[in-house]
Amino acid sequence: MKVVIYSTNPSPHNPETFLIGSNPSWLSQWNETAKKHNELDIFIVAALPGLFLFDANDNKDFCTAPQVSKSSDINSCTPPNLHIVLLESSLPEHAAEKIALLAPDIVVAASSWTLSYDWLPLNDSVTANLLGKRGIKTICNSSRLSMNCFNKACTHNMLEKHGFLMPEYIYVNHEMYKTDLKKASATFNAYREYVLSRLSEMSFPVVIKPVAGVSSLGLRIADTFPAAKAFLDSRKNGCDHIVEEYLPGIQMGLEIHGSPYNRSIKNKYTVFPPMEFSLNSYGITNPRQSMKKGPVSQEKYPLPELYAEMERLAEILQFSGTLQIDLVYSHEKWYILELNSRLSGMTSTYAAAFRTTVPEMILQDAGLIDGEYKNMKKVVSIKIPVKSLENIKELEKETAENKNIKSTIYFYDSEAEQEREKGYFEMIETDD
Repeated sequence: MKVVIYSTNPSPHNPETFLIGSNPSWLSQWNETAKKHNELDIFIVAALPGLFLFDANDNKDFCTAPQVSKSSDINSCTPPNLHIVLLESSLPEHAAEKIALLAPDIVVAASSWTLSYDWLPLNDSVTANLLGKRGIKTICNSSRLSMNCFNKACTHNMLEKHGFLMPEYIYVNHEMYKTDLKKASATFNAYREYVLSRLSEMSFPVVIKPVAGVSSLGLRIADTFPAAKAFLDSRKNGCDHIVEEYLPGIQMGLEIHGSPYNRSIKNKYTVFPPMEFSLNSYGITNPRQSMKKGPVSQEKYPLPELYAEMERLAEILQFSGTLQIDLVYSHEKWYILELNSRLSGMTSTYAAAFRTTVPEMILQDAGLIDGEYKNMKKVVSIKIPVKSLENIKELEKETAENKNIKSTIYFYDSEAEQEREKGYFEMIETDD
């Protein structure tokens, strides 16, 4: 069976300034998966940087099949049934054409995150639509679901429609909020007065976040109404935002894996046990410096209630692959903070805890190989900030000597506007 695993990237990528990789490398994990499942002829079709698929930033690991790739950096580690095809353009029309030329039996999206908008899954969905019109079977989320997860205002509307608990919120349309600054005919802004009226009725503190951000970047906490109003009125408010009431409690996250097409297991979806997130001084999880640990104890929290709601969510959404959910357990209730219809920062941690790999998970979720997720090991993921590549190399040497660390992941963006956003080094440890 000829299988295409694909991922696009609608955001610009500069390999000189943006680096991300893992140890063991993602490509080496795909090599082992291809050797293990030689009944599959696997084509990885992806744009740089190829998160979870290959390690294009590390030449020694960039093994490619000569019959497909033009790269001269060929390594004998690549099995004959694994092929790498680089996308020069992530425009859906181009990506669909490139994939169609391979004449695949089935195509599987392996969507991930990208800076600075979390819209890669949306682009993959549009690509899948075009493949479907060509009669090519594609396992990918619908463009409507991807849009509902991409835009946080849409997320709120979708979850409220189906009766899921979320924090009280206001959607603030930037163009309307500041329209009186551009039109002299407006004596005052009625929309702005409406937003401020709603805002004054909320419980503080509140969380203000862009509707289309990623990894909590751009998120801020306002402790009072004047502070929230000051930000919305300022020049720093340059896009649409969601203003949510901050819910005190234990913040957690989990993933659900599966596909409506997966008939190899009894249930189409598997809800993974949640992990607890560390919080910074502002009461939120720092994407560059944090700790995740799990599984969460069933004696401490009402997990059956959570699992039932997550199973209901999966059946309603009918997603494909991975759905990541941020949660808070507050006032003895489970609230959903955010949905991400893609592979996430938790995926590699779960892979280590279940003694598998991300490539195996992608194929299993699509129903292409057999397997079950059970007996999750205790796992801890620690992220620490980094400010240089030398910093990353030093940490790699240190962790190589620790046998309890199963894998590491690094991210570095030298063009980040703030030092705290430049990157992180993640260590994943299990209790084996």
